[in-house]
Amino acid sequence: REGGIRMIPMDDPKARQVWSRVMNVPCPSGEKQPPQLTAQHLAEMAQGEWQDAAGYRALAACAPQCARGTLLKIACDEAAHAKQLAALYYIKTGKKFCPEAAKPDCTACLNERLRQHYEEELRAQAHYQEMAALAGAQSCTFEQMARDECRHAQQLYKLLQHTL
Repeated sequence: REGGIRMIPMDDPKARQVWSRVMNVPCPSGEKQPPQLTAQHLAEMAQGEWQDAAGYRALAACAPQCARGTLLKIACDEAAHAKQLAALYYIKTGKKFCPEAAKPDCTACLNERLRQHYEEELRAQAHYQEMAALAGAQSCTFEQMARDECRHAQQLYKLLQHTL
């Protein structure tokens, strides 16, 4: 230590804390941050549900007759989710949510789209379960949407069994 500075070894969390203080910003972590129930996030979720509803209506239009009813019912559920999220957005902001025009997905390959929607429904279920923990008084709304998404995934799974 002859006139030099003694360096203290730091692990990653400690280094992030130091940089947080230096840069005067919240400390980032190496882990994925949980989503926040912000107005922006509510708007994004509502827009996603409107998009999903349009996608399911487009799939129903090109699906075999035996699958149309199921796909249209899922589309109605997704539209209902969008309305619930829009209402939460209004409660949080005092402003009406105005969705962008939905662009239906390509329906060139019905089974591939059903497979993709199946995966999306499972991700949505997990996301809504996560949001229920943050939603306070509205937690039951997110819990119900999570159950709906799980049911949708199971319905899509059954449709794939019949169409393959």
